[in-house]
Amino acid sequence: VSSWTEQLCYTVGDVLLKVVQASALVIVRNWGDLAELKGALEREVEVGKEDMSRLFRRASAPIFAMTEEGVILAWNEHLARLSGVTEASATGLSIFDLVPRSFHGGLRTAIDACGSGFSSSVVEI
Repeated sequence: VSSWTEQLCYTVGDVLLKVVQASALVIVRNWGDLAELKGALEREVEVGKEDMSRLFRRASAPIFAMTEEGVILAWNEHLARLSGVTEASATGLSIFDLVPRSFHGGLRTAIDACGSGFSSSVVEI
């Protein structure tokens, strides 16, 4: 190996080491700022969750959430008023327990379509 190549390797290695050291110093010096930023982002996510929950619960449209198997996870106030079934009573039940058996086929089709990413403004049950 020529002396020029050897010097080039040492120079590149030295530069890389200095870049790594500088990066580590920036992280250490700004650790408090990063932790503060993380805390702020976590608070914003929590506020977003609360807003979505409030919007879901108080919507003027009947809304519920369920698993792909049809287990009800959430049931909003408007749906409780329309159906006469409280959220506490509906949560954990299968949606199939709440609709007549004659609708089960169409309901299963709609659930499967939603699970596969199908989007439509009208789903007949």
